[in-house]
Amino acid sequence: NLSNAGQYSGATTKQLTITGVTASNKNQLFRCIVSSSPCVDTSTTSTIYVTPAGINTKANNHGIQLQPNPASEYIRITVEANLVGAAYTVLDENGKVIMKGVVAEENTTLSLRDFASGVYLFRIGNSSVQTF
Repeated sequence: NLSNAGQYSGATTKQLTITGVTASNKNQLFRCIVSSSPCVDTSTTSTIYVTPAGINTKANNHGIQLQPNPASEYIRITVEANLVGAAYTVLDENGKVIMKGVVAEENTTLSLRDFASGVYLFRIGNSSVQTF
């Protein structure tokens, strides 16, 4: 239950911005609640990781990492070995499929150069789908 105060802005929009991130933010838990009357859905919990190279998020216990976020030219997908071969889909904010494929190896890079600026969802998984 974040409000637009302190280091958080955009708490009730499609993109949460956290400014002034320091090592004290490491391991903070976040989740997204989406409401469109009468339906409400809550995402899985994600943890913020603070690294010397920057910030990235990794869904808890799922072995999937996407970075950088936000991204402009590419996104790097890092998965545990058991997720190599998992299907992925990239959707625009209206739910239209923009790209899909299979994670070919533990470290995969996708080009975003042809994408218009905006918010996109990344879904990965065969039996248990995770959305970022």
